[in-house]
Amino acid sequence: MKQILIFKAIVGSQAYGTNTPDSDLDVKGVYIQDPFDVSSFNYVPQTIPDKDTTYWEVKRFLELAMSSNPTVLELLFTPEDCILYEHPLFTMIKEKRDLFLSKECRNSFMGYAKQQIYKAKGLNKKMNWENERIERKFPTDFCKLIHQDGQVVKLTEYLEGMSSWENFFLTKIDNTKQLYKLWYTVEDYKRPLCNNYDLLLTAIPENANPLFLGIIQYDLDGFQAHCREFNSYQVWLKERNEARYVDVKNHGQKIDGKNMLHCIRLIEMSKEIAMYKTLIVRRPNAKDLIKIRKGELDLQEIIDKTDQLIIEVEDAFKNSSLPESINRDFVNNLLVDIRKQSIQYFNE
Repeated sequence: MKQILIFKAIVGSQAYGTNTPDSDLDVKGVYIQDPFDVSSFNYVPQTIPDKDTTYWEVKRFLELAMSSNPTVLELLFTPEDCILYEHPLFTMIKEKRDLFLSKECRNSFMGYAKQQIYKAKGLNKKMNWENERIERKFPTDFCKLIHQDGQVVKLTEYLEGMSSWENFFLTKIDNTKQLYKLWYTVEDYKRPLCNNYDLLLTAIPENANPLFLGIIQYDLDGFQAHCREFNSYQVWLKERNEARYVDVKNHGQKIDGKNMLHCIRLIEMSKEIAMYKTLIVRRPNAKDLIKIRKGELDLQEIIDKTDQLIIEVEDAFKNSSLPESINRDFVNNLLVDIRKQSIQYFNE
C-alpha cells in the first residue's frame, strides 16, 4: 500500500500563539494514496499514528473541507512557521483555499464554539467533582432500612455511633431482588455486612435468638454506577493534563478556561471569515486568550457575553458576500486533477 505525504504542520495552541510551556505538540497532515489502492479495499481515509498526530487521505481531507470543518480549514491557513512539509500536490489545494470558505462556516464554527461553552460549564468535569463524589463507597452506603413502623433511613445513618457492626447480619428474602432482612444479636457474631464489592449474607446462626430490625433495600444499580464512576476517576487521575487541572484548581471558578479560550477563538475566527473572507489562525489577541485559559478573567462574565458575540457573528454572515456553500464540482475537479498529477510521483 503506497502513500505519499503531501502536507505536515504543527497545529493547535502553537499555531494560534496561545501555547504555554506545558502545551502538547499536535501535528496534522495530509497524504495521498496510490490511485490503484484508492479504487480497492486498501483505501485508508485516515491514520492516527499517536494521540497527538492525525493524517487524512486527500479525498477525506477535501470532504471535511467541503463540510467547513474548522480543524481542516485551519490546516489550509496554517502560519508559515508551523508548516513542517508541503508537497506541490498540496500547494494545488492551498492556492484555492479561499474557495473553501462559505456561509456554512457560520454553523460549523459556531457549533464548535457552543460545544466549548457546554464543556466549560459541564458539571460532570472530573476536575470539578466534589470530594463526596470521588470517595470510595461500599455496598452498605447504598442500603436503606425500612423499619417495621414504616420509617425509612439510610443504613449507615442507623448504624452510626454503634461500637461495632459485627452484631448485625443480613439474610436473604426468597423470591425478591435486592431485599434483605437485618438482624441484631447480642452474641458477638463477628461478620461484616459487606466487602468491597457486595453485601455479605448469612443464615441465622444456630442457638441464636436475633432481633429482627427491618427490611434492607439495596440499590445495586446505584452502587455499580458509583464503581464505574470511581474507576473512571482513578484512570483520569493517572492520565489527566496536570497543567490544565492546576489552572482550574488555582483559579477556583469551576469553569474550564481552556474551553472558554477555544470558544472565544472560534467566535472571533468565524466573524473574521464573514467580514474578511479569510481565516486568521495566528491570533492577534493571543495574550488575552491565555488569560482566559488561566482564569485570570471572570469566566462566567465571558460566558454571559457570548450571546451578544454570537448575534454579531450572525449579522456579519447575513451581510457577507461569501457564497452560501462550497461548489461541489470545483472540489471534485480539484481532486481529479490531484489524482492525475500524483501518478508521476508514484511512478518515480
